[in-house]
Amino acid sequence: MAYPPARPRHNPKRKAPKVAPMAMTRYGATRSQDEEILAYDELILAFDRNPKSELREQAAGALLAKALALSELGLFERAIQTYDALIQRFEESVDVELQDHVVSAQINRAAMLGRLGFEEQELREYITLLRKIRDDPSPRMQVHFAAALFNGAVAMTHLDQVEEAVAAYGSLIERFAQSNAGPLRERVALAQFNQGVALEHLGLIDQAVAAYDDLIERFARDSDRVILEATSRALANKRAILETAPPLERTRPATTQPLIDSTAIRRTDPIVERLQRRSVDAVLQGTAWLSSREVGERADPAAVNKHAMASRWLKEGRVFAIERGGKKEFPAYAFDLLGMPVPVVQEVLRTLKGYSPFRVASWFESKTAQLGGQRPREALATDPEAVARAAQAHVAGPLHG
Repeated sequence: MAYPPARPRHNPKRKAPKVAPMAMTRYGATRSQDEEILAYDELILAFDRNPKSELREQAAGALLAKALALSELGLFERAIQTYDALIQRFEESVDVELQDHVVSAQINRAAMLGRLGFEEQELREYITLLRKIRDDPSPRMQVHFAAALFNGAVAMTHLDQVEEAVAAYGSLIERFAQSNAGPLRERVALAQFNQGVALEHLGLIDQAVAAYDDLIERFARDSDRVILEATSRALANKRAILETAPPLERTRPATTQPLIDSTAIRRTDPIVERLQRRSVDAVLQGTAWLSSREVGERADPAAVNKHAMASRWLKEGRVFAIERGGKKEFPAYAFDLLGMPVPVVQEVLRTLKGYSPFRVASWFESKTAQLGGQRPREALATDPEAVARAAQAHVAGPLHG
């Protein structure tokens, strides 16, 4: 498994140091790169002459190594062509080793697209791959899943989808935080660092410091080189924040298109009416709202009935929806990068059982002291357990002595 280093997002207010890239597998490290590429070509040619031979795995490895060598020389287009050759030859194989090479090639190919400036296509390819391997329990595919999810989050930051990147890093951390596998622990550490940088970019300084603190505490005794680098960078960023960075107020552009029917509400008290309208606007403008079809499209673009998936999740209590113009609308924050329901949302819905969908949405949009003044939807990616506790505290109400 070999990936080119991803591009961490930097805080425009202060240049955050890069984390260490993941080590790359090399073949024939004592030779010059030109000699290596020629050697790989000879092996690939031998396989092409006898495609049913035992050279399949060696040929796949040679194609992968050749593409890496080309990318190190800055020949990104040729590297992409080589990855394409590997994928076309072996994508249909059921051999575990060959599939390992194919998925590595797909991740690296997407990264090359990003380096050439095609970041939207890069992100689409990561998402396609994540959908393909998300249910594969094998350790190798879990490592690939983490790499693709991490690189996808980096691509999001370059597309100015910083909030989505924070959520993607959060999904990676939640999924692999308990893993003892070295490559997965490294990805978790890098994700926590980049999440902190992204939160700084959004002006969420307290959350950024909390992300850095969690990284430092989680890996305080770890001797892995990549993790040590990430924790030292986190500590440096935290110190810089505490010494120089004033609290920044996060702003959000006003929504130009209301999501709810603009029907006049008759009220005897105009103050009550204004408060009612303010509440509705706050809920609807705080996030994007998705139709049933859009929910299905995000989760499975190939699905024939894209409405069915949202309906099933709604029935199972994994998500909620408000009604607008007779149609269901789902909050975007209830879904992860792959369009799957965020697990803690179901837990919150169980806690808030009996609440109307709009009241649930209002709770997710309301700042709470239980989350340090954050809105629950803002903490879904960074601290889902705290969101669950906040819902429980909300239902329990204040204590009386």
